[in-house]
Amino acid sequence: MRSVFLNSALLAVTVLTGCTSVSTTAQRDATISAYRDTKIDGVPLEKFLTNRTPQVVAGTALEFGSAVHSANSTTLNVHARGGISSGKAVAIDSRGYFLTAAHVVRNVSVTILFGEGSSFAPYTARIVWLGDNAPGQPDLALMHIDVSVCETFAWSQGAQVGDTVFAVGPNLRSAKLNWKGYTKNFSDGLLAGKLLAVPASATAPFQTVILDDDLPLHPGDSGGPLMDAQGRLLGINITVQNDYSRSKLGEPKKFTGHAIRPDPAWLQQLIEEDFIAHKSK
Repeated sequence: MRSVFLNSALLAVTVLTGCTSVSTTAQRDATISAYRDTKIDGVPLEKFLTNRTPQVVAGTALEFGSAVHSANSTTLNVHARGGISSGKAVAIDSRGYFLTAAHVVRNVSVTILFGEGSSFAPYTARIVWLGDNAPGQPDLALMHIDVSVCETFAWSQGAQVGDTVFAVGPNLRSAKLNWKGYTKNFSDGLLAGKLLAVPASATAPFQTVILDDDLPLHPGDSGGPLMDAQGRLLGINITVQNDYSRSKLGEPKKFTGHAIRPDPAWLQQLIEEDFIAHKSK
């Protein structure tokens, strides 16, 4: 099967919102068991993914308490006026540019929790571009923080059905909501799976495609990366659904995850225009 991500033919794609299905920690862990020792460019898979995928938190009047660091995670109290949403962000440019899902950060102040260990800190993010599903725009947001980023994703040039893919998201037990705010333990879990569908056509004017996979995503994974076995970025995870047509009695339920992939050239143009507009400020 030939690789895809062509920008010629056009096909209407319905953009979905929200990682809404919940899988068990055991089921998520089971997908990655065969890849625990995998390295990408000499770097362990977990470190490669997590170093490029910080947490993003959105809400009104966000306030952050002191971070408490442990060996494998960081706990942070977050307060806001009203509700708080959270997901993952994907580093795509060393000048501080990140992608996430638009439904995670819509119409509220946004903070990217970037770094590790004692250098972990919240950074206010500026929304560069925000998609709106109503007029058919993709469920994507481009953000910027005033911090240089050492480790970023490069875009994959193509994919085929059956290819191995990886994702990363917060551990299912890592977040607790309470009346005062949001207590977050920033420990991540890895997922592995296969591509189920890769369209060969794209949707104008943003030249996006929707990739299907069998990853058991859950709330909090939205905005995170769908990565190929070479460490290249395929797309941004935006939704998941229970796939009863593939589930069998007595077996764990199966999922169909969806990731959206914008045209990297269009995205790079946005970044360059924004960088030029703001570099003198």
